[in-house]
Amino acid sequence: MPAGGRGGRAVARILAPRPALLLEGDRRLLIVSDLHIGLEDGLAANDIHVDPSGTADEAISDMREAVREARPDALVVLGDVRSGTRSISAAEWDGVPRFLEAAQRAAGTVILVPGNHDSNIARLAPDGVSLTSPAGTVLDGALLTHGHAMPSDNLAWVGRIVMGHLHPVFASEGSLLDGERVWVSVRTDRSAVFPSRSGPLEVTVLPSFSRHLHAAGRPGRGGRRRRGGGRSISPIMERIAGAWRRGSPEVSARIATLEGAVIGDESSLGCVL
Repeated sequence: MPAGGRGGRAVARILAPRPALLLEGDRRLLIVSDLHIGLEDGLAANDIHVDPSGTADEAISDMREAVREARPDALVVLGDVRSGTRSISAAEWDGVPRFLEAAQRAAGTVILVPGNHDSNIARLAPDGVSLTSPAGTVLDGALLTHGHAMPSDNLAWVGRIVMGHLHPVFASEGSLLDGERVWVSVRTDRSAVFPSRSGPLEVTVLPSFSRHLHAAGRPGRGGRRRRGGGRSISPIMERIAGAWRRGSPEVSARIATLEGAVIGDESSLGCVL
């Protein structure tokens, strides 16, 4: 979220106006999530047409620009590099290796945390890409995870969780920001997520790195909102939402545009998750 937030030893800041987070501690880590390469078929169903390799080409271009600006020691991808969940499509066979190879050339070190869309991702990952377990990895006191699975209680000591998975989009009919990707940062007590521990915890939810993923689920073009005012499908955020519904004074939130402008607080979480 905004510059200056601390969790563990690292400092996090958004790389505005890009949907990428820079985590600065022992290393400079550039973090992105939810590329969904191969989304073309889903876009076509909503009358949004891109070239067959368009989502991969766009992801490569956006990644290179972010790396040039951030000059990271490593690029961390928090899952859902693929769009499909079952068999690997032709677009994924072509696009996912091309993206990861381009990321290696641009950033050097690439760390990939598998998401719920990344079955068989090892078959697409070039040699040298570091694959973590689906539970994620801890770097500089921060748990970097996709967000679809509940972290182990052994990780309850972390001061920050950085995740994707939820593709937060501002949903407010009539607003100029309706349908725009946003950042979500929640501050709470660890006990909201890990009942056995206490202490400050910050959870940052990245917007999707894909330019089109939010459009694939928008109403009015043959699609529907995937969440937006509905129920979260992240166990991490479910636990935090439960604490908030119970009136916990420990839960606060900031919602920000890709440019970093704060547009909401915890009362607006229902508009984005």
